[in-house]
Amino acid sequence: MKAKVRLMDPRSGKSMNIVINGYDRAARWYAQATERQRRKAEAFFGKRKAYHVACDVLSLVDKEMEVFDSPGSGDRYTIVDKSVSEKDRYGRVYHQMYSASENPYSPTGTGMYRGDYYPGQKYSLGKRVTNLVALPEEVLGFMEHIKKEDKRWT
Repeated sequence: MKAKVRLMDPRSGKSMNIVINGYDRAARWYAQATERQRRKAEAFFGKRKAYHVACDVLSLVDKEMEVFDSPGSGDRYTIVDKSVSEKDRYGRVYHQMYSASENPYSPTGTGMYRGDYYPGQKYSLGKRVTNLVALPEEVLGFMEHIKKEDKRWT
C-alpha cells in the first residue's frame, strides 16, 4: 500500500507530509520511511523530536486491490485482488473477488471468497472506493489477510 502521512508536532503545531511506499499500519513511520525522508524530518522537527511526533494517515492507495462499496447490502464491501491473475480453460484472465461486511471477523459478519472477476465484464459492485482511509480498520485487516494468503499459495 502507498500512504500519504502527516507528521505533526503537537506542541509547536509544525507539520509535514511524506509518502511511504509499502505502508504497514502496525509499524512506526520511521521504520518504513526512506533514509532521505528520515533526514528531512530530523531537519524539520529536530533530531530527537522527529521520532516522537504524531502520525496521521491522509490517504491510502493499494494498486493491487480494488474496493467497491455497496452500502445497502449485508456484504457491503467487494474486494478485487489484482495481484493474482489466472487464466480459465478458454484463456481469459480473471482475478479473485471477495466480499466483506463492515466487521468481517465478527460472528455475524461476512468475509469470504465471492467468485471470479473477469475484467471487461459488467458487474454491479457498488461505488469504487479510491481512498482506503475511509474503510473500517477490520476491512483493512481483512485485505491484509487476503494478501498474506495469496503469497502463501504462490
